[in-house]
Amino acid sequence: MIYPYLHYCNMVWASTYPSRLEKLVVLQKIIRIISACKYRDHTSNYFNELRILKFPHIIFLQTGLFMYNIERKLLPSHLIKDFYQNNEIHYYCTSSSNNYHLESVLR
Repeated sequence: MIYPYLHYCNMVWASTYPSRLEKLVVLQKIIRIISACKYRDHTSNYFNELRILKFPHIIFLQTGLFMYNIERKLLPSHLIKDFYQNNEIHYYCTSSSNNYHLESVLR
């Protein structure tokens, strides 16, 4: 019941401060009720048994899928144009020249 809500628009709202996401992580611990485990049991094993991703892993997966689609140019062009690599900004041969460039939000 909760799992689809954790996926919906995850890329947009899950990039906030970790302290704001703590309630969602705790809410996902409802798995204790589903699997009838004890209150003090670790939930990692139960997530693995039920094949459910934890919330931080959902964020990581969806970010990875989005960047894969950017890299392969599988998204609309108006989204792709906002992402460019460091080697498009400067032509120095560095170890991070193929990484995507992060714009500074503060100006």
